[in-house]
Amino acid sequence: MNREAFRAAFSRCLLPLLGTPCLLLLLSPACPTRREAVRTDVSERVEVIYDEFGIPHIYAASDGDLYFAQGYVEARDRLFQMDTFRRAVRGELAAMLGPDFVEDDRDMRRIGLGRLAEALAADIRARAEVDQDPEFIEIRRVLERFAAGVNAYLEGVFAGRNPLPVEYLGVYGREVTPEDIRPWEMEDILAMSRFGGFSLSYAAGDDVGLLARRRSYVGAFGRPGEPGQLPGR
Repeated sequence: MNREAFRAAFSRCLLPLLGTPCLLLLLSPACPTRREAVRTDVSERVEVIYDEFGIPHIYAASDGDLYFAQGYVEARDRLFQMDTFRRAVRGELAAMLGPDFVEDDRDMRRIGLGRLAEALAADIRARAEVDQDPEFIEIRRVLERFAAGVNAYLEGVFAGRNPLPVEYLGVYGREVTPEDIRPWEMEDILAMSRFGGFSLSYAAGDDVGLLARRRSYVGAFGRPGEPGQLPGR
């Protein structure tokens, strides 16, 4: 999928759904400051303080608890956005939004960010488990704790303890089941991080064209510094 196609897909699937919530947010007063606690699957109580702008500040006794709480809080605030972008990056939008997005999914699968993420995850696990490399042990731990936090929130959704984002009801038009939102994995985090680089590759098409042009010039005029080349070239 080229950048223009992705932007069109983004507009079709997200802007109509986000328009009303964004308008309500703009018209609403400042968010009240509040304190909450995360107690699930953490070694000690984690406190989350939301400031007047609605921004969460997480206080934890260990970094493992911090990464878990970050995943939990991010899922609570942005689950639909996270899930939609995960599907877009890995070529799975059509399963949520219908056959109009099949070609978009094919394009993203050709680009292969999902396959790249799977290869990166396999490499991280191998370096952590087989090589016992401390750096990769830490990387794996951070990614797994964040994913565990997201999944803890998801489990609460389907157990009736946490609210489901209303956007899902607009998309599916029916009761949402665990099969509709699969658990978060290390591969999902890595795929979305790779997409950050891909989305900034504004000159990718230009670079390909310039490389082809350079090769044609070298074939016609020789490489810089070769005998017989015109002065100043």
